Amino acid sequence: MYLKYFFIAAAFVFIALSFASCCKKHYAQKNAETEESKTKITTFSDTANPNEADKTASPTPLPAMFQQVVFGSGGGFTGGVTEYTLNPDGTLSEAAKIAPGKEKNFKQLGMVASADMEAVYNEYKSINFKMIEHSQPGNMYYYLQINYPDNTNHRITWGDGDKMCPQNVHHFYMSLMEKTRKVRNLEK
Repeated sequence: MYLKYFFIAAAFVFIALSFASCCKKHYAQKNAETEESKTKITTFSDTANPNEADKTASPTPLPAMFQQVVFGSGGGFTGGVTEYTLNPDGTLSEAAKIAPGKEKNFKQLGMVASADMEAVYNEYKSINFKMIEHSQPGNMYYYLQINYPDNTNHRITWGDGDKMCPQNVHHFYMSLMEKTRKVRNLEK
């Protein structure tokens, strides 16, 4: 009987160590990406008029109040994750991980238009993102994370059904996904 509990405890220790190792690799990679993108941080121009900007020109950068918007979804049977990263210079990238323990596949998707970058900034300000606390992932989960210049971040995670996030966060997420679809359509 005690042998049974020993094996259960050993399994939990193994899982915890595997999870810790995975998290350590993930955060080391995120910190490296953060350090790399710090050089790209620019300040937001209040005088920039997105209506005057050419859609193919460099977009209005994100404000220095945050340096990356990271959003995506994952879970389910495979445990795969698809993550998008919007940088201050308007570049949008995708990282897809097919299953836990597998390497991520990175892909540069393109540039987000100036007007859309302006909309991201305005929506972020309007929902007071940093003050929203919500971490209720489900089997299938979605997340929205803001990485700040001081190497901190704020993440909101939710699942389907009774694990839904506040409506304003869901709207922000859906608008980011729409901007991603626009960039993908420009690729074709």
